[in-house]
Amino acid sequence: MSQGLSYRTAGGISPRGLSEVYLCCHPDDLESCLEPVARDILEIKPDSAVWYRTPESPADGPEEDLERMELFVIPVTRRFLETGNDARCRELPFALEQHIPVLPLLWEEGLEQLFDEVCGELHTLAPHAGSAAGYRRKLRQTLDGTLLDADLRYHIRNSFDTHIFLSYRKKDRALAERIPVLIHEDTLLENSAVWFDDHLFPGENFDKALADMIRHSSVFLLLATPALSETPNYVTEHELPLAKSLGLPVLAVTAGGADAYPPEADAVCSLNEPQKLRDQLKELLHKAAVSHAAAADGYPLLSERLTGLMGGDIGESLPDLILAPQQHYYLGLAYLNGIDVETDRARALKFLQISAKCGYPDAARLLSVFYANGIGTARDTVRAAHWQEHYLDLLDDGNETGGETDENTLLARYSEYNSLFLYRAAAGQTEQLAEAQEKLCLLTQRLELTGALPPAAGVEELCREGILAALDREWDTAEARYRDALELLGECRDRLMPAEYDIITAQIGYLRSDSAYDCGSYDNAILRLQEALAAVQDTPGETAAFWRFLCGTQLGGLLMQKIRLPEAEPVLRTALEAAERLESSPALAPSARDLYLLHGRLGLLAAGKDPEEARDHLLAAQRYDRELIRGGKPDPELLFESCRFLFQMGNLSTFSYEERETFLRECRTRADSLSRNDRIMLRNMASVSLKKLKIAGTGSKIKKGLKSIFGSRE
Repeated sequence: MSQGLSYRTAGGISPRGLSEVYLCCHPDDLESCLEPVARDILEIKPDSAVWYRTPESPADGPEEDLERMELFVIPVTRRFLETGNDARCRELPFALEQHIPVLPLLWEEGLEQLFDEVCGELHTLAPHAGSAAGYRRKLRQTLDGTLLDADLRYHIRNSFDTHIFLSYRKKDRALAERIPVLIHEDTLLENSAVWFDDHLFPGENFDKALADMIRHSSVFLLLATPALSETPNYVTEHELPLAKSLGLPVLAVTAGGADAYPPEADAVCSLNEPQKLRDQLKELLHKAAVSHAAAADGYPLLSERLTGLMGGDIGESLPDLILAPQQHYYLGLAYLNGIDVETDRARALKFLQISAKCGYPDAARLLSVFYANGIGTARDTVRAAHWQEHYLDLLDDGNETGGETDENTLLARYSEYNSLFLYRAAAGQTEQLAEAQEKLCLLTQRLELTGALPPAAGVEELCREGILAALDREWDTAEARYRDALELLGECRDRLMPAEYDIITAQIGYLRSDSAYDCGSYDNAILRLQEALAAVQDTPGETAAFWRFLCGTQLGGLLMQKIRLPEAEPVLRTALEAAERLESSPALAPSARDLYLLHGRLGLLAAGKDPEEARDHLLAAQRYDRELIRGGKPDPELLFESCRFLFQMGNLSTFSYEERETFLRECRTRADSLSRNDRIMLRNMASVSLKKLKIAGTGSKIKKGLKSIFGSRE
């Protein structure tokens, strides 16, 4: 890369081998845009480099520099649009001519129309409009779609059997977003992509991209609301006529009080009739498949499968619907990343499980990450260890790893067996740790011979010895191993990336805290977590944010146990900030359990100072209550905390009398499943609060009655 460009990377590492993103902006906007844009991109894609021109860079730098870019990110300001500048007049046209994806960011409000007039109708994102989480979700989708390996993206998009185009007015977006979810509740429609403008990449020509989507669809699904009769109307003037000219069947879905629909519709149902919607959709897909089969050789299989579905004996057709393991894997990735379907981690989990059980290694590996981090399911280290072991068995295919000679293969096996060791340790599978440790020793020896041993391998070995000692309740030995690991980490610091050093330091602190807590040294456990949190406090990247969240949540809980409430609040707020950054991360999104505890504890802390904030946090925690408590088998800690949250909600004046009574009664009911001391304490507390609430409610009724008799006195 030319010396005329500067770059930003996660942790300041070399940009060699990283995905290359170019920040294309007006020179006067560089100072205000560079930091936030680079931060957001690198947190989502730490394996990328953000390049940009400085005032000292040549104004007409070589085009070879720009040709290598995988994405142009363009902060759009009024000066970018209204003044002559190299970014708009030379670099943006160059990217479009070279078919390099562009991502326009509307940096200021009210620029939509001006941008369309000056730059053409390119799909945009608005960082400062709507929620931050919504923007980051769309930004992630864009970065995944453009920086994701092109071959993998191709396979994901081609894993769907059918494609459905969803047409709607922009003001009906909330209704439109419900439709893909309703469609995919039918297992026979899960491998149908539902296309609409949310799946456009920013920078694409809007008209052309939508037309291409319609041409490659099997059914045109039209959301018919009162807004459909308003003019001007892109849906009825452009999209619907194109669909009819191509011979696509049209299914009109009425909603919002609409009773009228275009006469072009081949079938009609209400959004409130989801089963009818799915049945009609399958019938239209069947007809489309039969029609296409007569004109092309590529559709008979789809036609046969859908013919079976519409026949009387679905059971006989199900074997024909068994997809290849690879296709299940790609469908899992599609639902995981929101590629041509809604993001649905639970459905992604299902597809990956089918693929892994059919022997696809990458699916088993991803499942281990899902269960280890609680993605789409409850965190389960036993299952994480199971799928990690299954993955390694599939890779080895019955051969001993010692027969491998390739450096990259050895390094990959080392990393995977280290993960297996950690999962088994977390699951308490002490008897099976020796096997993983033996494999790691063998791999370490082979990597030493090739000179490819990772710089932190010795640190990891000492940590594993510390874990084994802690499991044997040899606390002094465990602490000694962790101290040795920190010392060795300091010695190899120069050979590690800054972010890598910070994260390993945090991991060691977390392990030391666990060991201290297990042996009853709670103050020491708090100290170690404080050290771990400090290590990654300012470290960029999602992995560091994950450790801020993990350490902050754990530390905040311990501080609350020790009644150190002023210290607990800022720690938990740090954890919440990290959780919000990780919300759209497929691999590192916080588990429902962690979010439940985090919001609940923040609600407890806010109750005495800000009842409204307390209400918001406690209600946020309740979103996970059905899944974790009522719909599962909660562990004692979770059940106890849920009782505390309900008790606090029952004592908040921001809830109605009826709501508070319900919360307190539920608290008392749940307390029956706790240990004797906790049961007695919480039942008594809830009963006392119920009595006070009843007295307050009676007093309020008397006061209202007197007011109705005598009137209010001024």
